Amino acid sequence: LKVMDVGPADGPSGSAIPSTARILDRRPGGAPTPGVLGMDELLDLIASQSHFEQRYEVKRSIITGGMGEILGAFDRIVGRDIAIKMALPKYAEDMAARRMFLREAKVAGCLLHPNILPVFDVGVNRERRIYYTMRLVNGTSLKGSLDSLSTACETSLVEFPLRKVVGAFLRVCEGVDYAHQRHVIHLDLKPDNVL
Repeated sequence: LKVMDVGPADGPSGSAIPSTARILDRRPGGAPTPGVLGMDELLDLIASQSHFEQRYEVKRSIITGGMGEILGAFDRIVGRDIAIKMALPKYAEDMAARRMFLREAKVAGCLLHPNILPVFDVGVNRERRIYYTMRLVNGTSLKGSLDSLSTACETSLVEFPLRKVVGAFLRVCEGVDYAHQRHVIHLDLKPDNVL
């Protein structure tokens, strides 16, 4: 059982989340703690007070995967372009999927390495879709670069010389090694997911 304190939310209207609320990461078969909000209840409470639409201006859909989609957006508070990974609508009411998505966000947020995208924020929008925000990386994925090389056109050989491709591969290995040292295994590591 992991317990994390949650402070009061900022904002002119205050927050319905008590400053003494705790988030629980329960293991299967774990008993609830009296007087403590469970994860699902806390997520529902956050969703009811969401300011997602006011804070983030979604500009485009980048890619859709099995459980979520990556969106390109602008963070109006910080003033920068970001990526948002958001659970698909069909998982908004699926408590097991919500917990899995939140766990992914928490694990990713704990991995602080130059070759791993940093997580900036985690939340739930009013449609009850869990999301997390991260650095937006523009450019071509490793798959796109490798596909370009496979056609052996002159432009791609100039843009992606062997030294650059090997350097990218080494940076991926460094990030994976860092995660493995922290007992985290990436279950979807492929050239499409390397930027």
